[in-house]
Amino acid sequence: MFEFDFNSLDIWKFQASAISFLIILLLFISLRLLKGFIANVSTSDEIAEKDNAAFGVSFAGGITALAIMLTGASSGEYADSMLQDAISMLVFGAIGLVMITIGRFIQDKVVMRNVAILEEIKKGNLAAAFVDIGNVIAVGIVIRASMIWVETEGWIAIPIIFAAFIVSQVVLVGGAIYRINLFKSRNNGSDCNCMQQALEDGNHALGIRYAGYMIGLSLAITAASGMVAYSAENIIGCVISWAIAALVFSIAFMVFVAVARMAILPGIKVSDEVDKQKNASVGVIEAAIAVAIGLTFVSLFG
Repeated sequence: MFEFDFNSLDIWKFQASAISFLIILLLFISLRLLKGFIANVSTSDEIAEKDNAAFGVSFAGGITALAIMLTGASSGEYADSMLQDAISMLVFGAIGLVMITIGRFIQDKVVMRNVAILEEIKKGNLAAAFVDIGNVIAVGIVIRASMIWVETEGWIAIPIIFAAFIVSQVVLVGGAIYRINLFKSRNNGSDCNCMQQALEDGNHALGIRYAGYMIGLSLAITAASGMVAYSAENIIGCVISWAIAALVFSIAFMVFVAVARMAILPGIKVSDEVDKQKNASVGVIEAAIAVAIGLTFVSLFG
C-alpha cells in the first residue's frame, strides 16, 4: 500500500498547481480567440462548419507551441504566495503568447513574404499549414529555451528573455532563408524555382520537410543555450555568447542533416522527389531526420 503525506506544504503546492492549470487553460482560450482575430475568421466555423483541415493543423500547431513554451514559464521554484505565483505564471505565459505571435509574424512577413500564409490556410492549403506549424512550434521551442536559460528571478528577467528571443529569431530567420535559397539553387532553370510559389501551389511534401527542418533547427538553438552558462553579472556577454553558439550549432545542424540524409536516403534525388514530384513519403523522412538531429544535439549538449 502507498501512503500519501498530505502535509501543509504538499497541499499548498497542489493548490498552486491547480491555479497554474487554470491559468494555462485561460491562455489556451486566449490563443483560440487570438487565432480567429488575426485570421479574421470564426475559429468554430473554420473547424466545424467549413471542415478546414489546414486551419485545424495550424491551430493545433499553435496549441502545441503554447504548451511547449509554458513548460518554460512554469519551470523553477514556487513563489512565496499563491497570488504571487499566479501573477508570475499569468504574466510570463502572456509574454510567451505575445512572443509566439511576434515570431509567427516575422516568419510570415520576413521569410515567407511572397506568399500569404494565413490566406492560404483560410483557403484550405495544407502545405501552408505545415509551414505555419513548423514555424510556430520552432518559435515555442526557442522561447522555452530562453525562459529556462535565464536564471534571474522576477520581472528583471523579462528584458533578458526578450533579448535571448531576438537572438534565436535571427538565427531561425537565417536558417529559413538558407532553405529558400537552397530550394532555388536545386531548381535553377526550372518552372518551379521559387519555394514560396511551390507552397502556394499546394506542395504538401515541401511544407512537411520545411516544418521538420525548422523544428530541428530550433532544437539545435536550444542545445546551444546549454553550452553557455548564464551569469547575472555579465548578461550582455552571455547573450552574445549564446548568439555565437547558436550560429555555430545551426551550421553544424545543417551539415549533419545533409550527411544523415545522404546516408539514410542513398541514391534518392530529394530535389526531384519532394520539389517536383511532391513525394510526401520522402518529405516526411527528411523532416524526421532534421528533428532527430536536433534532438540529438539537445541530448548531447542541451
